Amino acid sequence: MKSNKIFKDMKRIIIEITSYCNRKCKYCPNYTIGRKNKLMKEKLFYKIINNLKKYNFEGVISPTGYGEPLTDPRLEKFVKYIKKNLPSSLITISTNGDFLTIKKYLTLKQNGVDYFLISNHVENPTNTASETIKFIKKNYPSLLKVYVKDVKLMIDKRLFHNRGGLVKNIKTKKYSRCPYNATDQMNINVDGDVLFCCHDYLAKHKFGNVFNEDLYKIWNSKKYIRFRNLIENGKLPYKMCKICTGNFKES
Repeated sequence: MKSNKIFKDMKRIIIEITSYCNRKCKYCPNYTIGRKNKLMKEKLFYKIINNLKKYNFEGVISPTGYGEPLTDPRLEKFVKYIKKNLPSSLITISTNGDFLTIKKYLTLKQNGVDYFLISNHVENPTNTASETIKFIKKNYPSLLKVYVKDVKLMIDKRLFHNRGGLVKNIKTKKYSRCPYNATDQMNINVDGDVLFCCHDYLAKHKFGNVFNEDLYKIWNSKKYIRFRNLIENGKLPYKMCKICTGNFKES
């Protein structure tokens, strides 16, 4: 079996298994722009995992995106399939927590989820996630691997992402380099398109499609390598990079 080194600097992969989200937050393109609700085809998801297995990928795998993964009834079997075929990978779930019951949490943990990232939203808030965390912390402390992102605090400080200009009225903070893992993260949307950044909501810049292309060939294509080199050296290759919250000064 080939080594994970064949992917060179790829440390994580985001797989958008659904584009549907139960929330419509004003600081998200799901509210300002919107897309059709879709589920990633199961055949495509399994192909991605099998392709990663071919190269013995050992990085982070996150079946998430702009959709809420806990609304996808296939999530548990997807997670189980990942862990079975890529036991050395780290599975993370990003969720708004609305559907994260104690039973769901324990089932997902049992099937292979290593870490949960819960966004504590302020619009239409529920106590489901917090009550779940309290219960798990008290009864299953060894299983608790959760980070809660306080969205209200981010709103108060106006430190939200403008998603490449798709969300307005957001302050721009300058960084010395791209803070969105564009150089070491592969982003695959619900249609199987490999995007240059997690903020490319409308899939304007694609490097290939995993339905009929090998992940290794996409990651190591001249176009993709050139893009990562530009970002790594402080260059802004696309217009949306130049207006993105958190964009960095071009050297």
